[in-house]
Amino acid sequence: MDSSTFDSSLDYSLHFDLQVVSDLDLKEIAALSFHGAPSMCYSDIDLVADEIIFRLDHIGYEIRNKEYRPFSDILVYIFNILKKTRSSRIMPIYHKYNHYLNEPMPSPVMSPVKSPPVKSPHPVKSSQEKHPQKFKTRFMRKPKSKESIYQP
Repeated sequence: MDSSTFDSSLDYSLHFDLQVVSDLDLKEIAALSFHGAPSMCYSDIDLVADEIIFRLDHIGYEIRNKEYRPFSDILVYIFNILKKTRSSRIMPIYHKYNHYLNEPMPSPVMSPVKSPPVKSPHPVKSSQEKHPQKFKTRFMRKPKSKESIYQP
């Protein structure tokens, strides 16, 4: 390209829509940005790291599953590039990845279930009703005969 056709007023920067790019392409973008012109492309590597963090949050605890092993490898590769660039995205990726990988999965939040009242097969009697009604009337009434020795 000759200098007469190069217009310095135009913006020749390359922009990627990182949300639609595959995981493998994110890895390649980070590698090209790091090896191409490192100091000028550190912001691009940070953008890739932000997309990796977003995808990691979307995957969550399933990062432990076998089908996410390729994504995990790409994440580690990009993490190593971030260490070399001394990016501020190193620690968020480190903490999130280790949290999802090593922490126990939280149990699902459930509303407390109120158990139904338990009824005993034998009815419980209160202290006033310890004796059946027949018992009260039989032993607590006055004797029928007048000549009884039990007179009040």
